[in-house]
Amino acid sequence: MLTRHLYLLKEVRAALLYTIKQGRVQEAQFWLEELEVSNQSEEASALLCIGWILTTGLRRLAWLEAWSSQKDTKEGRRRLCIQLTRCKERDSSIWLLLWSLAIAKEPLPDAPGCLVSTWSRRWNEPESIFWDGCSTKLSTRSNPILGALQTIQEPYRLFARAVAVTLTVCIAHVPASSWLPCTPVELGVFDTPTVSVRAGRLYTIPYDCLYGMTERGGGHSTDGQLQSLCIEDLCGSRPVPDSLDTTAVELFWDTHFPWTCCDHPDEWSSEDRAKSHGPGVPIGPLGRWWSNWIPKEHLFIWGTVHNRLLTWVRETRSPTTSIFSMLHALYKTVSYVGPNYPVKKEFVLV
Repeated sequence: MLTRHLYLLKEVRAALLYTIKQGRVQEAQFWLEELEVSNQSEEASALLCIGWILTTGLRRLAWLEAWSSQKDTKEGRRRLCIQLTRCKERDSSIWLLLWSLAIAKEPLPDAPGCLVSTWSRRWNEPESIFWDGCSTKLSTRSNPILGALQTIQEPYRLFARAVAVTLTVCIAHVPASSWLPCTPVELGVFDTPTVSVRAGRLYTIPYDCLYGMTERGGGHSTDGQLQSLCIEDLCGSRPVPDSLDTTAVELFWDTHFPWTCCDHPDEWSSEDRAKSHGPGVPIGPLGRWWSNWIPKEHLFIWGTVHNRLLTWVRETRSPTTSIFSMLHALYKTVSYVGPNYPVKKEFVLV
């Protein structure tokens, strides 16, 4: 699917997450707005939570608390985006938890830790059982977060569950500073030019966000796609006529891509088209993606479980689709169920 300004939706997702990680406030707002104007507000809300998992994590629970109450309004999502982009704290515990079980093709250590053990038993429970089991173990302050996590739909449902389990197991060990409120944000005006689609393409998809996150990052070229657009490519980002007779089709193109201002992609320069489309990126090691995206700091997941994960990352190649698709594919084969006993030792870095 293409967004309102003819970016590939999957690449806009990657661009938003990457610019949040890189602290590019203005650019992150642009990619968030691109989702908003493309009728992807629920996607935007979920991606902000994913961005928190990939970057700040448990080092700033106050942001997640704010997300639970502000994620459903456009102004709230923009404020959350700015605050998350400005956060300097880093924690990858939830991301490590997800992958620790995903690669468990053989039994985990006898004592993988309370967090990994709990996740291995609970990740695939029926909805009502899973969420009831989490809510009974958290404080009144944390329950609104659980309520908000339950609204996240596929393909991000697994991430929401991982956050919930991590909170139930580890919240007592999270530093008190994690609950300090984020710096307030004053929202100014943020508008993209509306005179034409081409003028509204203010930014180029960051090259470094493609690898391991998109089809183009898996070696697939998108050159030529803009010169062969059809109405079906634009479904979702703008109103498409019910009838596709010649008159309706011509009116659609004249309305949304008027020739009078040279706004049809056929009239764009190669530089204009390169903002969103281009050749594929050579596939390489997963470790290249990992070091580019995942912070080394983590409060939880240590010892043998962590070491085995890092070894697996070094020995694995990057996917041809996206790292998220790879994760979901691995979970389709997970059969390990962790031990149901008190863990003797838990590693916590505070």
